[in-house]
Amino acid sequence: MKLKLFLLITLFSVVNLTAQVTAVQPFGSGTEIDPYQITSFENLFWISDLAASASDIQDRNAAHYIQLNDIDASESQTIANGFNPIGKFSDGGFSGSYNGQGFAIDSLSIDRDANNTAFIGLIDSGSVENLNFTNAVVESNSNNIAVLAASLTNSGSIISSSVSSSTITVTGTSIGNIAALVGTIDNATISDSYVEGTTVTATGANRVGGLVGRMINNASITTSYVVNTDITGNSDVGGFVGLVSGGEINNSYARGNVNGVTNTGGFAGSITGGLIDKSYAANTVTASDTNEDPAGFANQTGTNLVTNSFYDSDVTSTDNSDATGETTANMTQESIFITAGWDFVCETTNGTEDIWSISTGVNNTYPNLNGEEDLFIKAVQPQGDGSTLNPYLITSLANLYWITITPSSWDANFEQIND
Repeated sequence: MKLKLFLLITLFSVVNLTAQVTAVQPFGSGTEIDPYQITSFENLFWISDLAASASDIQDRNAAHYIQLNDIDASESQTIANGFNPIGKFSDGGFSGSYNGQGFAIDSLSIDRDANNTAFIGLIDSGSVENLNFTNAVVESNSNNIAVLAASLTNSGSIISSSVSSSTITVTGTSIGNIAALVGTIDNATISDSYVEGTTVTATGANRVGGLVGRMINNASITTSYVVNTDITGNSDVGGFVGLVSGGEINNSYARGNVNGVTNTGGFAGSITGGLIDKSYAANTVTASDTNEDPAGFANQTGTNLVTNSFYDSDVTSTDNSDATGETTANMTQESIFITAGWDFVCETTNGTEDIWSISTGVNNTYPNLNGEEDLFIKAVQPQGDGSTLNPYLITSLANLYWITITPSSWDANFEQIND
């Protein structure tokens, strides 16, 4: 009797550990006009369902999606190896679009010892926008590891998306391209995105960064930031990006802690090509190799690769790039940056986009991307049904944004009832 009971308990534990999630096809047809409407973890599971045929997976990887609410993905913790990535390399990658509308996917778990592990394995000409990840846990021992996308390439894009309060842990050696948002970016763009309160631990890995691990070819990153993070790797370890060998980074910053052995920098571990312009770092940087100093901004190989950029020399006193070291006191003064051509809200000489601002107590009084809190707007459906007798009642920017991403509403009736 005791043996039978033991076997039953053991069997229950195994079944419970590898619980099966039911894939549920979302409403919609997957077209731009009628995207699939993602409302649950079961809908996400459906996109990359291992039980689907190869042709169905290809169709889903090329489809269009819109997320309608925050999603609790903690059920992924009960699946063996966690969530199965969307758009795997072996399936040709993701070429569709995913609009998170400012909503979050919370508590996503991925535990896979395979290259290109992330929510999306490969974004190949596809796009992700307005999607936030909170409390994600990603574990692996391979290359190209991140939360949102392992690789972003072929004119793909990530816009207004984020990773916060998450943990990425990668074991093993002779591996690389590890970060919170994207492992590798190649001929693609990231804009208005951020990583916050996140830990990336890849002690034996190279090309480890806060936002991106490796940046190559004609990649572009603009108006993005990394803050309150702990980044640990072996070589080419940076607070914002591990290795830059091509492309451009503009108007971005990194604040937190960076730990490595060699080529460890506050903003970039190493830059050997491309350009970093109008960016700054205020990171505590530690390089355990006694033959080199930690870099407050970056370890630069070549000329004209870092321009109009700064690092806080009170936080990390040494550097190996063309960035300018300034005291913490000076780093809180607009004049330092305006002289270098930065577009601030208080001037028009350097432009009128008002990219930067400094406000006492905000971002520790360091330069702040102006309107950061407004980069991630949630779409809110207005009251009403859009008919003549019951028009949609527009009361906020969130209502207006809902109209722009809901093509089916474009022939409806609207009434604005306040400023």
